[in-house]
Amino acid sequence: MNKGIVFSSLLLVLLVSCHVSKNVPAGEYLLKGVDITLTKESGKVTSSDLSSLIRQQPNQRMLKIPFRLMIYNAIDSSKIKDKRTRKNAKLSNKNRKHIQKMERINQKRIEKARAKGQEYYSQKIIPLEDTLNPRRFFKEWLKEKYGEAPVVFDSTLFAISKDQLRIYLKKKGYYESTVNYKLLKNEKKRTLAVDFQVNAGNPLIIDSLTFKGSDGLVNFLKAYLEDEVKRTSDHPLVGKELDEDLLSAQAEGVAKFIRNFGLYGFTSDNLRFIVDSNASTHKAQLTVEFLPRKIVHEEKKDSIYTIPFVKYTVKRVFFHLSDSNSLEIPFVQYAANHGSSNEGGLVERGFLETYESTVYKKIKCDKNAAKRFKLSRQDFNPYRIVDVYFNGNLPGVKPHILELQNYLEPTNVYKDKYLERSYQFLSQLNLFSAIKPVLTENIKDKTVDIHYFLVRSKLQSFAFEPKFTSSFGLLGVNASMPLQGPP
Repeated sequence: MNKGIVFSSLLLVLLVSCHVSKNVPAGEYLLKGVDITLTKESGKVTSSDLSSLIRQQPNQRMLKIPFRLMIYNAIDSSKIKDKRTRKNAKLSNKNRKHIQKMERINQKRIEKARAKGQEYYSQKIIPLEDTLNPRRFFKEWLKEKYGEAPVVFDSTLFAISKDQLRIYLKKKGYYESTVNYKLLKNEKKRTLAVDFQVNAGNPLIIDSLTFKGSDGLVNFLKAYLEDEVKRTSDHPLVGKELDEDLLSAQAEGVAKFIRNFGLYGFTSDNLRFIVDSNASTHKAQLTVEFLPRKIVHEEKKDSIYTIPFVKYTVKRVFFHLSDSNSLEIPFVQYAANHGSSNEGGLVERGFLETYESTVYKKIKCDKNAAKRFKLSRQDFNPYRIVDVYFNGNLPGVKPHILELQNYLEPTNVYKDKYLERSYQFLSQLNLFSAIKPVLTENIKDKTVDIHYFLVRSKLQSFAFEPKFTSSFGLLGVNASMPLQGPP
């Protein structure tokens, strides 16, 4: 008979003989299952959507049998612990003998090298056993890695699950939904099954839109909605369920659309949705209200005031090569030698301060720039001027390469999409391990400064000093080690 069949049969008999509630504490119940029965009249919510909200799931099953739990129960934890203690003691003893052996051999080699007047010797190294993460024996692996501890019913997690179901349904527009449940206990087997009965009813449907705010912002919103209808052949809000996730996504889309027209500082927080619903028809009128921009007072830091949304232009562009790759001395020593930095101590977290700077200004005006700024074709193009901050004698990346990646040109209107494009092109250079664009607002003149904080990737290379020859074999590397001890 096939040995695999015999082993499988014996294992199955062993598992079946194990009571699944064997390791469940007294007075507790093994969570056998969680079922959700969903009743609804319309809408898109499904049972699988609700199942993902359940905070406590039962043990895994295969063919309706909790094999992993049964394996966990079948193996005695105390025996596993005792055997692991014995094995660790053997490993420690083995390592101790290896260390003593290495010391004896290396001492003899040192003495021979001295007798021959040699400065170096071949060091003997015996690999030691890992005692922190030792290899598991079969039963230990079977219990701890494949086996699964019993999931004991937790009344706190059960209550959280109930609340999560109710909250989720309301977020999705099901304001008339109800959540009931049954706890099915088997006292003899000490198991418990949970059965949620969810009646979702009908969701609220967005029937119409109204707007509240300045004409300029309302026109931007209407333009956004028209673009979405053209793109998807469907209105993004009207006719849809009153879903909070949908509203949040559309608010983000509107905010990005408006920022791409130069209205700096507009976020989804500047939109508020007001709902007027009719319970009998399950229809909702949605009002989109624009909220003013709030900023902290420059002098009174504990005061906030509102300002209108206006178009901002780009004032200056800075590239911070915030690393020490070009330095021949430690950065701490380099910084101490230079005093104050370009950033004045206000460097972004995770980036080094810089102490050298240069202004890249080499591209002459084209026809359009000369006409706009009333300059000659021999003057430098104001669009193509950037500041480069760095450490060392020269920038680690040529300034003209950095300037080519920037799409937020000085004097032009700030747009989010150009910041995203600049980030994308800087990433595609494959020169930097970290890239962080930071915007600095100048409220008085309605401009913004762009700061690109960059960390260059270190070259993939290695160096070593040949100081000892190794007998345990680092492929392709030979080295030597000075003699230890008195001459």
